[in-house]
Amino acid sequence: MHPSDVLVTLVMAVSLVAIVLCTRYAIRWRGRWRAAALVPLVLLVAWLIAVLLRWPSEHTLWPLELILYGPAALAYILIVRWRVNILERQRQRASLTGVRSLSAEGVALPNQRMQLVEGTFLSAARRP
Repeated sequence: MHPSDVLVTLVMAVSLVAIVLCTRYAIRWRGRWRAAALVPLVLLVAWLIAVLLRWPSEHTLWPLELILYGPAALAYILIVRWRVNILERQRQRASLTGVRSLSAEGVALPNQRMQLVEGTFLSAARRP
């Protein structure tokens, strides 16, 4: 196998991993994080529609574009996941210390306490 074939296969595998992760997080997350996870998938679908409308014989560089999509989409979704992890840790730390709760942006909210119950956070007003 030629080294360029290995490289192309590797980059295509990265594209597949990016699509799988974006789909997984789009299903798993809610709100604005779901929208953030859907961005690479929406761009991929729009790109596929554009390629199909122009027909592949007129658009001969589509494999190169797909190769460039994979690493960019993977880097994007990993950065989003990293940000989600940071906010989850901040919320958990605030909940366990019993101080203030944090908004989705990580800003402390006054006079609210949070409690960790089975992996979800409940504010003082919604506690069972």
